[in-house]
Amino acid sequence: MEQKQPQLPRLSELDALPLEPDFAALAALCRQEERPVAGRRVKGAVLTGEDLSGLSFSGAAFEGCRFLGCCLEGASFTDVLFQGCDLSNCVFTDGFFQRVRFLSCKGIGAVFSESRLRQVTVERSLLSFANFDGAKVQGMRIQSSKLDGASLTQCELKIVSLEEVDFTGASFFRTPLAGLDFTASTLVGIQVSSGLLELRGAIVTAYQAAGLAGLMGLVVK
Repeated sequence: MEQKQPQLPRLSELDALPLEPDFAALAALCRQEERPVAGRRVKGAVLTGEDLSGLSFSGAAFEGCRFLGCCLEGASFTDVLFQGCDLSNCVFTDGFFQRVRFLSCKGIGAVFSESRLRQVTVERSLLSFANFDGAKVQGMRIQSSKLDGASLTQCELKIVSLEEVDFTGASFFRTPLAGLDFTASTLVGIQVSSGLLELRGAIVTAYQAAGLAGLMGLVVK
């Protein structure tokens, strides 16, 4: 299965989308009328602790927005771009993401547990201590990003491309990593089960393998 990029206007063409002056009011109206937030460009919106759960977003672009500690549980995102946004501590539990791009975003402590992510790209983003427990991922590219301390336990990871991703201290407990190529990424101090079954079939460098040997109590000289 070839991973597709989000079906969005080019970054230089974002001005063609209608600029939404009051995103909070739009979100409230869409929830009241049970319709998606669609075909809108939202720039510089700041929301803290807002309840946006269950909303649907389609063909939308968010630029320089700050959604801090907001609840987006059960929300769905299709053909959506987040550029330069701060989503720290937001809750996306049981969410749905399809053809979504996170570019130069911050999501420290964000919760994506039990979410479904399809054809998603994460570029130059900071997702330290993010929670992806129980997530189902199919077709995802992560590049030049930090997921240090992230929790990725009991996940299903299919067709995942990694390049320069920092997984220092991340937990992969009960998440099969067979076929994932970590050779261009950082894989230090990770947490797996005592049997190390998660690592079976993972692609690593000789240097990384030596470091992972410590999980078995081995000392490599």
